[in-house]
Amino acid sequence: MRYLEIFVNADRQVKTTDISKIVPFDLIDSIEDTVLDLDIQKNGGAFELDIPVEDSYGRIINRVFLPPIKAMIEENCWILDDIQMRFNTVIKVHRDYREELCKKSRLQNCVRSYIDRGLADGLWGKEGAFMKICMSHRCPDSFRAVALPNADYAINEIGIPKAVMLVSERKHGDFALITRFPAIWSGSIEAMRCRASSNDCIEIHPLLHKQFNLDHDGDTLSGYWVPDEPDCIQEAEEKELEFFKQQIGSWPKELCMNGQEKCEYDTEDLDKLKAEAKQRLVPDGLSIDPVSLLNQEHDLDELTGKEYREDISAICKGIGFENFYERSIDINIKNLTMKMFLGPVGSVSNEVKLVGVRGPKHVRESAMYISEALQQSLMDSKHEVGSANNMRFMKVKDAIRGVGPSKTNVSKVLECIAENGLDAYECAPFVIYMYVFKPLEAALVQVCKTSDVSDETRKNVAQYYMTLLNQRIDHKEYSKMFKAFTRKVSEETNCSRTVFKEIFKKKMKSLTEYVNCYFPVYRLTNKSSAFNDGQNINELFTRVIVNNENDIYGSCANEFSKFGD
Repeated sequence: MRYLEIFVNADRQVKTTDISKIVPFDLIDSIEDTVLDLDIQKNGGAFELDIPVEDSYGRIINRVFLPPIKAMIEENCWILDDIQMRFNTVIKVHRDYREELCKKSRLQNCVRSYIDRGLADGLWGKEGAFMKICMSHRCPDSFRAVALPNADYAINEIGIPKAVMLVSERKHGDFALITRFPAIWSGSIEAMRCRASSNDCIEIHPLLHKQFNLDHDGDTLSGYWVPDEPDCIQEAEEKELEFFKQQIGSWPKELCMNGQEKCEYDTEDLDKLKAEAKQRLVPDGLSIDPVSLLNQEHDLDELTGKEYREDISAICKGIGFENFYERSIDINIKNLTMKMFLGPVGSVSNEVKLVGVRGPKHVRESAMYISEALQQSLMDSKHEVGSANNMRFMKVKDAIRGVGPSKTNVSKVLECIAENGLDAYECAPFVIYMYVFKPLEAALVQVCKTSDVSDETRKNVAQYYMTLLNQRIDHKEYSKMFKAFTRKVSEETNCSRTVFKEIFKKKMKSLTEYVNCYFPVYRLTNKSSAFNDGQNINELFTRVIVNNENDIYGSCANEFSKFGD
């Protein structure tokens, strides 16, 4: 066999061996004995190597075979398969080696690329023959993508990537059946109206998170277009969000669905709701790709504190089946542990940042440290499967939330944190802020409301509170500060210290309780509380999904107007 040559232009004077997947008929000199030879396309071919090379497993390769592959023809052009492209490259590189234009290593890498990335992917890859023939193909008129929250849409609308809408030739408002696999209960599938989205992900309203069990750690949704037939569209209209409607008991007019009556709300409030929902779309963290690992472009020991290089080197050199099996089981256990607790740990980390960001600088820094350290503790747990330290991150999580054995006792919370790997000094400002200053503030507000306290007294006490809040209280000295503050309040307001302490205890809340109470919009974006209100749909529940005051295209710009109104 020989390599393929084409003319560089229509003058047909100069030839080149640099070809792409698309080869015009009028630029081809001859296809005889090339990958485009009709007989080779039908029966396959072979190419003898002048010098043996080794594949990725050290086996000697003297001859390279091309399986029967039929190149596609479209608009007077040959469209080469990836296997044909790589086989043709092997022949070209072999010529360069014979003419001493390259070293043997290049020929060996080219043969390995053909075998590993050409033949192997062609058979077993995502688009390979096994997936297409044996495992069947993707269902027509369907789509799938990672799910993201977006409260800009109406509750009955779902954002579909613009590219999917263009390929499917669908318009805004067309129906699709949306599901999250495995579809094992009646709430797994809903009929929803689609809108084009500027994201490459499927955007869904936060109030549907619990129903589809979404926690946004890579969860995907699938969709199937409803056939454009009158009876199908009518059935979809009748069953639009059917399960969700049944869950909330009634369909409130504030949902503004399909032109229903709307209520007026403050535009500023709606902007805050949108900003809080979209804030959850921003990922953070460090990502290192495999190439960077092998090229040692990062100091992994410094970044992770673990010895990774030896492990990577061992895997690259090749390991036996038994060793590979043991590694696979161990990795699966670690990944399962990570998957199970990624949502709960991420939720607490977000709650810590949500509360701490509203405090003074030292509290904000403490909250950021806790959030990152807690997530890193979860990441580190995958190296300690089966050890006594494996679940340390769960103890830290419960202690921070105020629901573990330490409850909301600051000293015990910090003691638990220190015992499980976090720096108590760095955590102290947030813990004291959460379980001392916040209930103190709430208790002070109640005392000032219920007691006969002058405006000047309120101002003096509030100023004293802010002075203490803006100081970094040592975690060993916070109890002295608490006593001094209660004494000050008792003197200024004539409220006994005993009564004030009782009010303080009643105002004490765990982290999650505090977030649910003072950040209800964030609670609605959390899947575990989407339906907690049951039949009592409050104003916020309806207001968060009011969309008529917003851009009708949600996150879409004017360029999406071609999809219709």
